[in-house]
Amino acid sequence: MRSIIHNIVTCLVLCAAGIHVTHGEELVGSIPGQLTVEQGAAVYTIPIQVPSGVAGMQPDLAITYNSNAGNGLLGVGFSLSGFSVITRCGKTIAQDGVKGGVYHDDRDRFCIDGQRLIAISGSDGGDGTEYRTEIDGYSRIVSHGQQGSGPEWWQLQTKSGQVMEYGNTDDSRIEAQGKDTVRLWAVNRISDTVGNGIDFSYYEDNANGEYYPTRIEYGGDLIQFEYEQRSDDINRYVVGSHIIVSNRLREIQAFGTGEFYRKYRFAYDTSIKTHLSRLIEVKECYKDHCKNPVIFNWGDSNNPEFNDAKSIVNNDGMTTLHWSGQRRNIIAGDFNGDGMTDLLLQNKSDSYSDAYLLLADGTGGFEQYKDISNLYGMNTFGWSGQRRNIIAGDFNGDGMTDLLLQNRSDNYTDVYLLLANGTGDFEQYKDISNLYGMDKTRWSGQRRNIIAGDFNGDGMTDLLLQNKSDSYSDAYLLLADGTGGFEQYKDISN
Repeated sequence: MRSIIHNIVTCLVLCAAGIHVTHGEELVGSIPGQLTVEQGAAVYTIPIQVPSGVAGMQPDLAITYNSNAGNGLLGVGFSLSGFSVITRCGKTIAQDGVKGGVYHDDRDRFCIDGQRLIAISGSDGGDGTEYRTEIDGYSRIVSHGQQGSGPEWWQLQTKSGQVMEYGNTDDSRIEAQGKDTVRLWAVNRISDTVGNGIDFSYYEDNANGEYYPTRIEYGGDLIQFEYEQRSDDINRYVVGSHIIVSNRLREIQAFGTGEFYRKYRFAYDTSIKTHLSRLIEVKECYKDHCKNPVIFNWGDSNNPEFNDAKSIVNNDGMTTLHWSGQRRNIIAGDFNGDGMTDLLLQNKSDSYSDAYLLLADGTGGFEQYKDISNLYGMNTFGWSGQRRNIIAGDFNGDGMTDLLLQNRSDNYTDVYLLLANGTGDFEQYKDISNLYGMDKTRWSGQRRNIIAGDFNGDGMTDLLLQNKSDSYSDAYLLLADGTGGFEQYKDISN
């Protein structure tokens, strides 16, 4: 009965995420799995059985599905847990008084397995600096040495006396692609008070920005990880350095004192809609005998369709007049940080403009519109202009959509910045026309082009300004500084 109830609950939660879990019909026995709900996400865990180590010193490995996770070494939503890492992370307003990104320099802060490290003696990233975790786990963490802009390696000592080393081997010290600075320190050794240890090895391709675990050795036992090429390479950039995942996990093999112990095989398909890898089967085998595999049936259709169209012209307080206008502009973004796409509507003429904000309500519709034409220090003239340009972006890195408003003519420009405040509103506008070394002449021009993008990979929206004529063009770069402003402009014309 308990098994039946567990299967029903598992189906209810994972089916809501579009996945059905079943067990195949092979030899007697099935692979155990555990379902939990963590921070609103469905989490399904399959423990990886490994040979027992001396005095309990053995790795704790698992295959984990999280409904909020992205694409990784095991496809969409799935990951291989049991490998602790220390990474660079950005400053936060709560801890540092300013929002920051990752820069690969001394502005960075550090996190262990996603939890912020707080320096309690010494400076962040310094040789010999001691840290604790934000939620204190009573472990003593110390950064050692110097490589590039940051530590060479780390040591963590638990309250029970266990010692963990991070980045203390070449293959566990993962440099930013094309740089000497380390971006990630992976655990390379765990040892107890009497010398029993677990050693972790990795593959690193610094030229392309890729790494993954290859083997774990402990007390004469061995665990190996085998990979295969994938068609859905995962590519991203951080501060201009490339990070790629071009392989996916194919098999885990475990050996106890030289003898084969067991292996786990992973099979995948490709989503018709997204073209991303999806884990569809986990099979646990001992020699030629295999347990019933865990099978994941993903909700997907060979003929993807949309729901019936829904007219919202006369909903949410709006009318056909609100949606129309001489020069109507519609901008999409997450203006209140709830993860849903909202709309900003601007109806502009040469002398005035009205602006309406429609916040998504989670049902495919919107809340009652809000007229923001005369709020935040703005007025209908401020929203309008001869050639008004509105650029949406996250200029302070808080995950919400902010607005940059540019009112330009042939010889001048005024520029306003509206930062989202998390309630569906904005802070008082900031006139940045004459800040960061810029002036109204630089913002304007005969044919001024403003391009928004994350040009340094720190997660915030920067600006590229180009003033072009028939015979020349100047170009300026404004990098977001994490406070809702920008650094001094950089002339990149030449």
